[in-house]
Amino acid sequence: MAPPARNPYGLRSLYSPRAAFQRKVARESRRGSQIWLALAASLYVVGRVRRAVSRQEEVASLDLLRPGQKMVITTIARPSRRERKRSQRAARGGGG
Repeated sequence: MAPPARNPYGLRSLYSPRAAFQRKVARESRRGSQIWLALAASLYVVGRVRRAVSRQEEVASLDLLRPGQKMVITTIARPSRRERKRSQRAARGGGG
């Protein structure tokens, strides 16, 4: 089976033991194995529960709005890998 053509998480997660195991579970469950199907379902449920439980609300600001005022909510853009490397290099004094 060829790896997926598009991987937004990078090669490390594509070839990690966890990803390989997940692909094996999915492949075996599609072939009709009841045990692998149960394992796939349980892993899916555990992953979803972990994701739901791990999210924490964070209060960034608490303000009272008066009539005529407005609130603008934006996200902070995550720097790209190139920008992170560049800032690390600048912090070490490497320049470039």
